Amino acid sequence: MMTPETGNGWFPTIGPTGRIGCGNVDVFVGAPQAWRHVGRGGGVQWIGPDIITYGDGDETVVYDLSASQELGRVEGYNHRISATNGRWCGTRNTGTREYMGSTMVRDWGRDAFPVALSPNGSRIAHVDRPLEDLKTLYVNDVALDYGAILSASLGNADTCWLVATGTYSRAVRGVRQESSIIEDWSVLSWESPVLVDTLDGPWIYSTTQTGFILRPAGSTVGYQYTGDYFYPSVRYIDGGFTVVSSTERGVFQYLTIPLSAPRVHLGEALPPIEVPPTQPPVEPPVEPPTIPPLEVTVRSWTSEGSAPFSIVVDYAVSNADAVDETLVVATLLVNGVALVQATGATGLLTTPALPPGQYPIAVRLAYDDVEVARTGVSRIVTVHPPVVPPTPTPTDTLSLPQIAQLLSGVFFEQISALLGLQGSEVERRPVVHEWTVARCETIDALYREIFDRPCDPEGFGSRVLLYVNGATDTQIRQALRMAWDNGDR
Repeated sequence: MMTPETGNGWFPTIGPTGRIGCGNVDVFVGAPQAWRHVGRGGGVQWIGPDIITYGDGDETVVYDLSASQELGRVEGYNHRISATNGRWCGTRNTGTREYMGSTMVRDWGRDAFPVALSPNGSRIAHVDRPLEDLKTLYVNDVALDYGAILSASLGNADTCWLVATGTYSRAVRGVRQESSIIEDWSVLSWESPVLVDTLDGPWIYSTTQTGFILRPAGSTVGYQYTGDYFYPSVRYIDGGFTVVSSTERGVFQYLTIPLSAPRVHLGEALPPIEVPPTQPPVEPPVEPPTIPPLEVTVRSWTSEGSAPFSIVVDYAVSNADAVDETLVVATLLVNGVALVQATGATGLLTTPALPPGQYPIAVRLAYDDVEVARTGVSRIVTVHPPVVPPTPTPTDTLSLPQIAQLLSGVFFEQISALLGLQGSEVERRPVVHEWTVARCETIDALYREIFDRPCDPEGFGSRVLLYVNGATDTQIRQALRMAWDNGDR
């Protein structure tokens, strides 16, 4: 089994006590030359001094290191952020959900995208309209900035975020705990920042095109390192900085920087650049409509059936003639989760096919987005095991061109830089898409050759990222062959 030092040091993260978690296919926790194998999976995130999460196939595992046991498993996520009080968020194609440990506490849906949690979990940053170029950045649901927001990073009190100011330029902005003034913390025209809490205030670690720089927020003097530092994680520990990363081949890298180390001049502060307004246009307030008393009644529902089975609820709204029916929305809640909606005073609410189990149901009634009524949760629908084993059906209907379209949007700027493209976004987009389609076709062909199966959507994302970071077809083949040799089927 490969250790982090021999090529399984992928995606390293530093925990609150200085321990490190890393690995892909196999998960390791510990310190250089003193690793402990935890289990199969990858992508370690710390949600406590002794609690981690990591991905294992289609599931996310919550694991207690002190007791050497799993605390629970939830659905798998492609993107996760975490804090050390047990709070974390996971994102997949159905949206983002927030957890405390293995318990879901908030469904963010697809219209809001959490991008950062503070180390102590007291603050969360999210953007609206995540698929659009211009979006609003919120911290604890309070609007902070509006523009081409690319990323955000939170300390326990301070905030840092990255804004695109042009085709190839970026600006680092920040707000300190004691101030509501937005400052320009930029040093280079291209950098990707992470805020680091220290006893002396916020520092900024920035990945650059040649390595990384580290400096106090707002300063142009600090530390500069050149080299490949992929998937970095940085913490302030015992009066200095610890930086962990991996090489392009997944070999673990460990670096400590004491505050007493000599600092260098990183460059002059960049001049201000005209960017979109810091707040979205203010619209005049709209007086909410007067809502007459409304009630919702469940007239009938399917109480049981054999899996795969859909629950069908027939609902009706009282006093509907006194309101605009187009503003009446009924939502079917199953196990407290909103599964399906219908508009109008009467109608049917039909869920997707459900596996065997018992499902408490309720109907929530809203008028003009304001909840006005809800039934009780005393109704239980039972779904029995199927009489005949169901024929497996594929769960992913995305075609390879659709996957390439998504990935070309996610990595658009990085691919443009890799290919040395210039010109407008409209001029570059066809070239970026053609490059991404070719990479996806190569990845899928390698999966069929090595694993005797097509590539799954998550596999495309992680392998295209390797291409974006400069990997060759030969290196991708070696990585997949290594995964096969380690038992990944």
